[in-house]
Amino acid sequence: MMKNNSKVFLYAFRQMTISILITFVLALAACSNSLTNNDMKKPENIVWMTTIDGVSTSPVFTQDNLYIGSGEFDAGNSMGKLLSINSSSGQINWSSSIGEVIETPIIIGEKVYVNSINGGSHLFNNMTGEKVNHFILGAKALSNGEMIIAIRDLLEGDSFGTYIVAFDARSGEEKWKQPVSNPSMTLSDNVLFFSDFNGQESSIHALEAISGDEKWSFSGGNTIYGTPVVEKGILLLPSSELVVTVDPKDGKEIKRITIPNNMTPQSLVYPASKEGFFYFTDDLNTIHAVDVNNSNKLWSYTFTGSVTSPLSIGDENVYFGTEDGKVVALSRNDGKQEWEFQTKGTIQSITIKDGRGFVVATKSASQSSIDNESYVMALK
Repeated sequence: MMKNNSKVFLYAFRQMTISILITFVLALAACSNSLTNNDMKKPENIVWMTTIDGVSTSPVFTQDNLYIGSGEFDAGNSMGKLLSINSSSGQINWSSSIGEVIETPIIIGEKVYVNSINGGSHLFNNMTGEKVNHFILGAKALSNGEMIIAIRDLLEGDSFGTYIVAFDARSGEEKWKQPVSNPSMTLSDNVLFFSDFNGQESSIHALEAISGDEKWSFSGGNTIYGTPVVEKGILLLPSSELVVTVDPKDGKEIKRITIPNNMTPQSLVYPASKEGFFYFTDDLNTIHAVDVNNSNKLWSYTFTGSVTSPLSIGDENVYFGTEDGKVVALSRNDGKQEWEFQTKGTIQSITIKDGRGFVVATKSASQSSIDNESYVMALK
């Protein structure tokens, strides 16, 4: 059981980076000038900064508040909390101790679901913090508002097996499950896409989220694919050497894009507002922009320090955070640095909402984020 839980723990944190990117870079533009709600000008100051005891998630937002998981280990015990923070003032509205390190919350109406790495799911009223329910769900949960889909280890006979399990979001009732090995999944238009690797070969699948019925699948051979990305009617499957584009309706391959110079895409993002390009970082703290149509590298930008956050893609700029607390903006057109802004700590994530930047950082780069005093900051 400990071995399986360890696998789920490593999987959840390894995949959290890309899941966060997919969630937050696809917002629509809504401003009439050149700066849209997906971009921010160079901040003048830190509007507010709230200190929390470690961080295990990136924030998710409602209109007025953000929700984030904090946590630390004390004598081997996890002390996880869910916090609701006012996004205008930084004031903590409420917090609730869960006792487990948690994953990024899911907001459904007036409810907020929080899943722990140990598989427990906690349901709260997102306005009051009142705990509504608790049930066993699973790790790496996704939701379309009607279903919650998670990865869970289940005892089948005398051994544990890994499954994708789907639950009704209102009742918590299990609806279907699918045996897997080590999946990376995303949810789009009521279809669950996931790549899987059983130790010998990979496979790609598309399932109806409501029923669990398979729409299509195909073998990926010995190539290990990361989390699928769906954008502009194209399914992108990233690996260490190439990106395969697929028609999400029928699973037919469109083309294979070789990553130039064997650059490893650690943080693949397919932008929402400009088709035909993707961006990623490599092992040398270099950010690359590549043309999907011909695999040509458009530009590269090498940062002299350590890039520590996933990339955030706006309509005009690419944003990233650094080990020494800088938020850096690059032009999407040519990769030139537009500006940088000094914050505090080691940056873990950057979220842009309504033209404002929200940064999560940890005090020390040498400690894990869940054992580390952390900061949530709003920039403007």
